[in-house]
Amino acid sequence: FDHSLANVQALAWAETHGLEAFLVGQGCCLTALSGGQKLSFEPKYSGDFSVFCLGAPAGGICETGLNYALDNAALEPSFPLGVSNAFTGQRAELSVHNGLLIVYWQDDPALPLPVRSRIYFD
Repeated sequence: FDHSLANVQALAWAETHGLEAFLVGQGCCLTALSGGQKLSFEPKYSGDFSVFCLGAPAGGICETGLNYALDNAALEPSFPLGVSNAFTGQRAELSVHNGLLIVYWQDDPALPLPVRSRIYFD
């Protein structure tokens, strides 16, 4: 378990140093996402999807194409509000204005990894 937590911290380190990294396990995948970024998932994704705040509170979080949508939400590291969501068969997107998130989803190795892009705010 300690190495699993260390791997999550390694994702955060990579993200804060401008690197894109993924942890791929048996049937699951994780990545880190920081402020001003978006992840987009193809409609073929299915299964569980969870988001966790790591470090300072994160804000401006939006989730679409999932069972439970978020619109300009805030997440804190002390409360797991983003756990146990699910894909719906539609294109799913997660974006964050500020903060650092750890993103978990059930993975199918036949599908491409989600697309990461920068988003700009007025």
